[in-house]
Amino acid sequence: MPHSSSRLFRFTSLGLAAGLALSTITVRAADHAMAADFVANPVPHLQMDALKTFRASNTILVPTMLLRVATDGSVFVTKGAGSSTASAKGSYSVNGLDKAALTALSAQLQDDLVKRLKADGWNVLTFDDIKGDPEVAQMARRTADGALGFPQEKDAGNRTNYAIVTPTEAQNIKPAMQGLHWTFRNVAKARNATVIIPQIDIIAPQVWGETRKGYSSASASVKTAPGMNLNYAMIIALNGKGGGGVVLKTKYAVVNLSENVGTFVDAKSKTPSAANGISKGLGILSGAGSISRASAAYQFQIEPKTFDEAVLRGGGGIFAGFAKAIAAEKP
Repeated sequence: MPHSSSRLFRFTSLGLAAGLALSTITVRAADHAMAADFVANPVPHLQMDALKTFRASNTILVPTMLLRVATDGSVFVTKGAGSSTASAKGSYSVNGLDKAALTALSAQLQDDLVKRLKADGWNVLTFDDIKGDPEVAQMARRTADGALGFPQEKDAGNRTNYAIVTPTEAQNIKPAMQGLHWTFRNVAKARNATVIIPQIDIIAPQVWGETRKGYSSASASVKTAPGMNLNYAMIIALNGKGGGGVVLKTKYAVVNLSENVGTFVDAKSKTPSAANGISKGLGILSGAGSISRASAAYQFQIEPKTFDEAVLRGGGGIFAGFAKAIAAEKP
């Protein structure tokens, strides 16, 4: 990787509200984890906090599972050297995402977490146990405004649009200002339960920007790869006494879950300077006193089975680490 680079991978969210500027994102060897290491021993790759939250009750409520899947996005990089400036922009969109399949995937993730917690002796409640509660029935649901029939969220920090997928449409509940866990505070209190909300953010394909500069020249490029990254994951919690917060989040910039989950089926150059470089990434070089720009658009076709397996692999690693960490706090 070049000595100066920016990558379209990292976005941190609590209540889905905070981001990092693209130009500050740099991925080095210490900033990412590979799937095999993550799944084999997830705990070192996860940051845990406030685990004493789980000492208040033997009952855990899992009312929903938030799977955020990138549907499209873009990256922009620029570099200057003296009076020379180079910039490059790449946008991508994902084909092959299916509403029913993604919904089933979110349900599988939720079931995985519930099974792990039950195996450790926790009394686990799910949405099925509380859906008849009048307070739950009147909770506002998110509006399905995306092309896939899911609610959409745009993260300005990493220029990505996400579909917000839950196990059922009824579980796609609009969060309170304090976070989705706070929405269920009364339900948790009435049942003496600790509510947890898992969130997993998935980006495929991998699209990032790279820049270089020399004595009197600058270059900027957009690179692509057909892999999948776990961009971010967290679990927020709230017990019946009001204690909680972010009890788990991924420690590194990204976790690479797979090197290949599909195929680039189309790449269109929007500028002459990009026309000959798309297969290797979008690249330009500017001389002294010049300004060069390039742009391209990419279409990525997922391979559904490989895509699903990679997501479940990442979720399994997160939930295994979480279950292990809170087992010691069980009352």
